[in-house]
Amino acid sequence: MQAFLQRRREGHPASAAEEPAGPPPTAQLLPHHAKAKSAPALGVAAAEWGPDPDGMGAGGARGRGGRGSALKWAAFAALALFLLLRYAPEGSGHTHTSFVTVEGTQFMLDCRPFYIAGFNVETIGQLAHKDFAGSAAMRGGAMPGKAVRAVFEQAAAAGLNVFRTFAHTTEPKYPLQVEPGVYDEHVFRGLDVVIAEAERAGLRVILSLADNWKRRGGVDEYVDWSKTVPSRDERFPPVVDSSGDVSTDGFTPEQRAYENERKSLFFKDDSCRRMYKDHMRVVLERRSSVTGRAYKDDPTILGFDLLNELRCSSYEVRECTDLVTKWTLEMAQHFKSLDQRHLLTLGSEGFWGERDAMRSLNPGMPASDWASKAGQDWIANHALPQIDFAAFHIWSDNWANHNATFHRVWVEQHVEDCQAMLKKPCLLEEFGKKLPPGNTKTGAPTASSISELRDPLYENMHSTVERGMAAGKPMGGSLYWRWGLDAFLPNWPGEYGVLPQHSTFKLISQHAQRVRAHMLGVAPRDQCSLDCWTPVSHWGGLLRRCEHRPSVCADRRARAQYQKPSPGDAATQLQAAGPPVFASQADCCVPGLGGFRKGCSATWF
Repeated sequence: MQAFLQRRREGHPASAAEEPAGPPPTAQLLPHHAKAKSAPALGVAAAEWGPDPDGMGAGGARGRGGRGSALKWAAFAALALFLLLRYAPEGSGHTHTSFVTVEGTQFMLDCRPFYIAGFNVETIGQLAHKDFAGSAAMRGGAMPGKAVRAVFEQAAAAGLNVFRTFAHTTEPKYPLQVEPGVYDEHVFRGLDVVIAEAERAGLRVILSLADNWKRRGGVDEYVDWSKTVPSRDERFPPVVDSSGDVSTDGFTPEQRAYENERKSLFFKDDSCRRMYKDHMRVVLERRSSVTGRAYKDDPTILGFDLLNELRCSSYEVRECTDLVTKWTLEMAQHFKSLDQRHLLTLGSEGFWGERDAMRSLNPGMPASDWASKAGQDWIANHALPQIDFAAFHIWSDNWANHNATFHRVWVEQHVEDCQAMLKKPCLLEEFGKKLPPGNTKTGAPTASSISELRDPLYENMHSTVERGMAAGKPMGGSLYWRWGLDAFLPNWPGEYGVLPQHSTFKLISQHAQRVRAHMLGVAPRDQCSLDCWTPVSHWGGLLRRCEHRPSVCADRRARAQYQKPSPGDAATQLQAAGPPVFASQADCCVPGLGGFRKGCSATWF
């Protein structure tokens, strides 16, 4: 069989029966080479595989047996190939060996730019939690690891490469940190499974360490835990909604002011700061029950958020903006003392501060300055040297601003700040569109509300992100909010949830594939000791393999020195990068995010 599959020579056209995952053939030629003679396709056709096992030449059968012998040999070869491909053992999945880094205003991976097309799924750990294993109503009886795997396989098949979730309590009934320093091992094992399954699928993950909105695992719980702050006023007990978020609905002005003042204690109370640092250390030093690696040593984790969408109201506490910047510096320094390999950001919406002239672009302006009074200072917070990239969010519904121009300018101005002032990559870390449930039984929105209300916002965000990438600006990518996953109600996507069957998901996948093509068309730098692998397919896609072709990357680097920007819109520019190349055979063979949607059929030929 090996003799049958040995190639005679390289450089002949591959079978077009199954195209490698990536840009369509029309996008594989560099724009200004469209009239030039194209290079040979990377691969070999089925007819070029040799030598013939039974010694037959091109003229047909030789020796005894004639045509019947040839047919027997052909049938045997076809059957053997089918069995090898059909019953090839399932691998253990992908293994990450490199960390995502930052170089100037660019995310980097394996000596080339890395772009993010991903999603938020804060509830994914609940699927893997051991206590949920027996809940057939929640997952149809599927085992926790398989349910998580199914989500990530769908994501990878769509071209999504990063997701964000929470390393703190997301479900009040199943807290990660039960009390200061005490953790539920079962919940932590659920997070272990999530990270391990992400690696298996080839995804990376961003973890948030604490939350402003959730009471359990959030700012308010740390303050209530503290022994060095005044006890909570009995007139104002904690109020949470059904999702566990702190609710301010129906608050009197007195109660609202009380809660805002109390929340500010998180940033200055010694006990709160110590408990938060302890939690950070526990997460970073956590040794996975699945992989055996400490989180701080796991390249599957792209980076961490210090605090999701922090708030410290300077209406009640004048020094809130300075408190937040001081807190960010202290916690970022502590993080880097424990972990020097992972990237770090704050996790805020990106409001410009009270002293920043750009505050006029904040939501609510000019009628209200609530955003600039929220304690955030986009520039000061992210200019700290320990902060590696600048994340920001956008919320049309929560901010009551549905203007598409505002959405576009919000993204573009943050990217300009990253380029001109921060000198760091930008990441649009959250965006989404809230829709009411159209079906009271499943909670799913109607198809018309999705196409008329949600799809236009996603198209606007995608095109804005792609234009920034195509222009070479520090636009590192985006994560939509959210994958429509409810661990307790499998068909209930939630107000912001996007399901794979929604029209929005098709837009998401198309965007992810354009970003992927833009990224994988760039060869790793020649000074890096990395291989160059390209996907080829044969025999109607039955044989999908990756071949070692260093000359392809060398040619790609040479072309890049004089390649001009592609004319046309941003999507065309992103697709015009060229066929994908990979730094390793494993990267090339991972399903969805590698060279093929289904992965390599076999890697031992």
